[in-house]
Amino acid sequence: MAVTLREAIKIAEQNKYAPRINSITGATGTFFPPDYDDEYFFSGVEIPAPDDI
Repeated sequence: MAVTLREAIKIAEQNKYAPRINSITGATGTFFPPDYDDEYFFSGVEIPAPDDI
């Protein structure tokens, strides 16, 4: 399921007082920065958040 930033903020606002998640199921992994080179770190794309949300 994909949601837009605005939809995600709306969902977060609606659930901000909901009980917290205690556990997460499914596959998980680790991220250890020394295992990755600079090219990997700088390969992302910055997505600015709109000012009007």
